[in-house]
Amino acid sequence: MREVVERVRLIAREVGATRLAKISGLRRYTIQRFINGENATIETFLSIYDALENLGYSFRKEVVEYEPVVLGEEVEVVVKPVYSYIGAGDEVATDDIIDKIPVPVEFGRPRFLFCKVRGDSMRPLVNDGGIVGIDSEDKVIENGKVYALTLNGGNLVKKVYRHGRNLVLESVNTSYPPVIRKVDEVWVVGRVVLTINKL
Repeated sequence: MREVVERVRLIAREVGATRLAKISGLRRYTIQRFINGENATIETFLSIYDALENLGYSFRKEVVEYEPVVLGEEVEVVVKPVYSYIGAGDEVATDDIIDKIPVPVEFGRPRFLFCKVRGDSMRPLVNDGGIVGIDSEDKVIENGKVYALTLNGGNLVKKVYRHGRNLVLESVNTSYPPVIRKVDEVWVVGRVVLTINKL
C-alpha cells in the first residue's frame, strides 16, 4: 500500500496540480502539498486517487489489502474490497467484489464491509454510486441511525426506527415514503459508520 501512495504521488506530479485541481475539485495548493509529501488528509488522498483513476490510471493490481500506510504525519489508510450493490431505493442484492477503496486504518478490520449504493433515496447522505462502510458487528437498532438491511432477499440502506414489533425504514430523500415491516421480516447486516460520495 505504501508503494501505491508513492505511485499516486509521482503520477500526480506528472499530471500537474492545476489539471488535478480541475478534475478533483481540490485547491491547487492542497494538491501541491500532497505532491511534496507534506501532511495530507485521507480526503485529499481519496480525491486525488479518484481523479487519477478517472484519467485512466489504475492502482488496484498493486494493492495489498489491510497493510497500513501513513499519509503525512497523522493519517493511516488501508485498502478494502467494495461489494456490489446495496440499494437506496429499491432493494438490490450484493454480489461480487467490484472495486477497492482506501479507507482510514480503523476501518481495516474484517468486521467492516464496504458496498456501493444504487439509488437516490438516501441523498444527500449517500449519493447514487457512493460507498457505505458497514459495521457488521453492530446490529442492535438505535432509533434514527442508518443501517444496511436485508429484506425480501434484497439489501438496502435506510434510517431505522423501532416501534414495538415493527421497524420503520425511512429514507433521507423525502420523495420516498417510509416502509413499515415486522421485526422478524428484516435482517440487520450492520450499522453504516462511514459514507464516501464521489465528487
